[in-house]
Amino acid sequence: MYIINHTGYSKDDILRNGNRFLIGNGYYGYRGTLDEHTKDEMVQFNLNGIYDQVGDADRESINAFNPLYTVIKYEGEEVSVRNLSPFKHEQQLDMKDGCVTRKTVFHVKDALLTIESERFADQNHKNSIYAKYWFQSTKPLEIDLSSGIDTLVYGASGAHLKNVEFEQMDKFFIFKATSKEKKKEIIVMETCTTSFGIEPENEVGDGKALHHYHIKMVPDQIYVIYKFAGVVHEEENGMEKLFFQLTRAMSLGYSVCHRQNRKYWADKWDVSGVDISGDQEADTAIKNCIYHLISVRPSSDKVSIPTRGLSGQIYKGAVFWDAEIFMLPFYLNTDIESARHIIKYRIGGLKGALAKAKQYGYPGAFYARESQDEGFEASSEYHLTDPETGAPIRNYFREKQIHINSAIIYALKQYLFRTDDVSVLLEGGLEMVFECCRFYANYATYNEAMDRYEIQDVVGPDEYHERVNNNAYTNYMIKFSFDFLFECLRLSRGADYPYVREYMKDKTESSDKIKEVRSKLYLPVPNADGIIEQFDGYFKLEDATVKDVKRRLKNPNEYMGGETGVATSTRVIKQADVVALLVLQRDLFPIDIMKKNYEYYVDRTEHSSSLSAPMHCLLANLIDDPESALPFFMKSATIDITGVSNQYSGGIYVGGTHPGSSGGSYISLVYGFAALEHHGYQLSADYRLPKAFNSLEFKIIVKDYIANVKVRRNSVEIKWEDLL
Repeated sequence: MYIINHTGYSKDDILRNGNRFLIGNGYYGYRGTLDEHTKDEMVQFNLNGIYDQVGDADRESINAFNPLYTVIKYEGEEVSVRNLSPFKHEQQLDMKDGCVTRKTVFHVKDALLTIESERFADQNHKNSIYAKYWFQSTKPLEIDLSSGIDTLVYGASGAHLKNVEFEQMDKFFIFKATSKEKKKEIIVMETCTTSFGIEPENEVGDGKALHHYHIKMVPDQIYVIYKFAGVVHEEENGMEKLFFQLTRAMSLGYSVCHRQNRKYWADKWDVSGVDISGDQEADTAIKNCIYHLISVRPSSDKVSIPTRGLSGQIYKGAVFWDAEIFMLPFYLNTDIESARHIIKYRIGGLKGALAKAKQYGYPGAFYARESQDEGFEASSEYHLTDPETGAPIRNYFREKQIHINSAIIYALKQYLFRTDDVSVLLEGGLEMVFECCRFYANYATYNEAMDRYEIQDVVGPDEYHERVNNNAYTNYMIKFSFDFLFECLRLSRGADYPYVREYMKDKTESSDKIKEVRSKLYLPVPNADGIIEQFDGYFKLEDATVKDVKRRLKNPNEYMGGETGVATSTRVIKQADVVALLVLQRDLFPIDIMKKNYEYYVDRTEHSSSLSAPMHCLLANLIDDPESALPFFMKSATIDITGVSNQYSGGIYVGGTHPGSSGGSYISLVYGFAALEHHGYQLSADYRLPKAFNSLEFKIIVKDYIANVKVRRNSVEIKWEDLL
């Protein structure tokens, strides 16, 4: 089932539908708002990897001007959901071709006026976006139609574009502007054609450039306007290229552009699709996850995938560690080019990571928790606010989440293992790994009494407990990073690359320090009950239930962690670090240890992070409990359909789409329920299907071949075909 549908209109649905009906192509994202919506409804034409800061406000991604604005007026008043209650209203996303439609019926005078539209992001030409808008009336009506560009855009932390200039070229409207901080030029262009042959009067003013049509509507006649628009930034001769691109699209016609886009999606779904038989809700949910992952794929080496996708400026449009841990596997299986972009983005961010480590007094690289261009750290020391008082809350996410380095290294290893693309090591990958490990070696503290190195004063993925010592996840992932560094050195030397010898010739002292810390690094082991303590002293905390802790909240949007949070003195955690450790390094511990830790931590985890459910789903499958895994899968896979998630944390809006959860849902199916394993260029799978599933089918790209995997209740079938 490829259709997501919503009927009825309420202002309360605006945020949810903006995410639910998002379109994008990795270069930009356009929220699922309506044609007549404005900045008041958070219309956002969000640009990937383009950031700006206004004064002391948060540095965040930029929203371009809205080129799809269209509104009808009758007797000077908008025929719009903004000021009228519709008789009927429906929005729909067809994931099969990435097209969003709306149909709204209004009572106007004694007539029924029906407005319909559709829009799609051009997947073949990243700068372009198209829309079709049509309307008809049951009675004669005299209306005014205005369509064009709205420059009054939403900005969560201020207006980011200045020096706004307008020009007209043939029938094209063009707005140019520059970002305030780095003076990057943003150009938005729009033109339209119609079915009704009326020459427009152009209106420029009040922040808009509009094609205006006065139409005497004939009953039951359909009137259509086709919009061809786009955005460009940081490209040589960008305006000329965009003008040519849109002129070509207009000459081809809207229908041809739509057909070409459908072909792109058909090819993508052929390789990337997952089919679940027996459970239609689950099947639709995973298709929605894949739709969002395709829509946010990175368009170049300079960008990755923001943690809330391209649904707006939530979390400042920054890239988190979920891109590497939760999203990368999807692209490794279906889109190697995008997987390489994710890796290269982090290599390009080494400059920022080196600067951050130096800021805190360490050699090496310390990667950003919230990464923007060139690895710039966007996370602040006061990330949250008190929802009742508005007072800022001090946190240590920026300074102490050192596990980010290891996620990037983990991703690089997965990429190398799957592609044999050693070139990324020579293009900065080896330096990235070495500098991350050098940071870790210098961050470690030597405990002379125990003759071991410890990792003290950190924040793990469970952010409720800050500044803890020997977080199990962090320590083990650091050991993993050290091991992989020396594996990289062996791999590179084995290929006899002069670069490696040259790079390592003055690194002996640092290399020796890394070896020493690696050999004596403390790794927490299971206690007598088989439980791995999440961090030093965790077992001494109050063993309260999640319900107990939530009863202590004074405000539903109150942050539960930090120095004074209600969960801080308890064992209640945001997401289980030990569960994540057991999933990512599943060969370290036997199944019985996995089972004991799953059962111990599952009820102590609040699961407010959208990344929690996929990890629990995967571990439940690893211990052969698919029935327990299924609710976690459904929680993560439906999050952008239902909108059921934490919309606020500590007074800060954290809504938006959840590509990390989408990627986690994908790997939950492929590596959980289907138990897929890679053995070089061979694959194996098993059946761990819950009772609700009859079968599970998907494809995996392995070098120049495609594996067709089908898992049934009691059988597994893998068939191979050439990758064309």
